[in-house]
Amino acid sequence: LGLGGAGNILVRQQDFLKALDEVSPSAGSNVQMLEALRPYGILPIGQRFDALLEAGDALVGQVKGGVQLSCLIEGERGVGKSANAATIPDNSNFNFIRVLTPDDIRSASEAEICELLLQVVKTAQSSSRSLIILDNLERFLRYAPAGPYFSNAVLQTLLSILQNTSSQSSSGMLLLATSSDIEAMQKLQIAHSMDMTLLVPTLTQQELGSL
Repeated sequence: LGLGGAGNILVRQQDFLKALDEVSPSAGSNVQMLEALRPYGILPIGQRFDALLEAGDALVGQVKGGVQLSCLIEGERGVGKSANAATIPDNSNFNFIRVLTPDDIRSASEAEICELLLQVVKTAQSSSRSLIILDNLERFLRYAPAGPYFSNAVLQTLLSILQNTSSQSSSGMLLLATSSDIEAMQKLQIAHSMDMTLLVPTLTQQELGSL
């Protein structure tokens, strides 16, 4: 700019709105990560799907009232657990959204996984209304059915987070976790520590025929 150039700059409303759209909230809202969990979108099929979303809406409604809740979304591999987890918060206006997937911990040690989980929860609780999604919980626990083997350090961290979630908090927080092994989650006391468990059912032949 030459001398006096700054005074000649004209900022229009559409420029301002575009800037707002390009800047993510400092608290960490991550809508792009939600979309990554449902790259092919989601098709509403049947009453069971409707009931699943209604249960999710009820959870979001309670969180808006300042309640902190956790929910395990379980089902067989490939039924759409991740996509459903990403769909539950649609149009809910969370101030903070954080999605954690196995890619985030690929080379992390058990101590680093524990630190990451604690830090994300701490940040979420500083927001008035927040959402955390832990996709594929077995991978965070380093769970292997042979033995079985799992990380006790990560397990105890998760149980502590779930047990310390307080409904009396002034901030609302929803923690969603997906799992393809409900038996393992029950044995490890994860399922029992969650406020709710939602089953994503396998489609019936009739439901498949309606696609």
